[in-house]
Amino acid sequence: MRFFFYTSLLSIVSGAVIPRESIRFTDCANNEITSIRLTGCSSTDNRCKIPRQVPLELEVTFLANQNTQKVTLDVMAETIFGPFELPGLVPDGCQGRNLACPLKEGEEQVFKYPVELPAEVFKIDVNLEGKLIGDNGPLACFK
Repeated sequence: MRFFFYTSLLSIVSGAVIPRESIRFTDCANNEITSIRLTGCSSTDNRCKIPRQVPLELEVTFLANQNTQKVTLDVMAETIFGPFELPGLVPDGCQGRNLACPLKEGEEQVFKYPVELPAEVFKIDVNLEGKLIGDNGPLACFK
């Protein structure tokens, strides 16, 4: 899934008036993810334009594939300059992310990640790979 970013940062905070529907993604784990929503993007978008200074929210719905006490978020961005970890990313997937930690295997979970893209960042094409990692390995992975 390619996102057209106005930055080298992923930015997502909850928005009320921008439509949200499931977007296209590739599951890079074991098909735990049932949907991904990004405020302002639709399933028909080849690339999603993320505006600066607009509150957005990323929402990943998945079935937990393990019992786990903690969830760690890992997001890598692939650009024309090579791969890099997103700066400012908070890796704690439980604290303030809508997950009912500890997670129980087989239960549906909805992970939410709010951020806002700063005005100072530049336009750049970015492909993202996001992973939610539990005590026993990957819980969910998307591209």
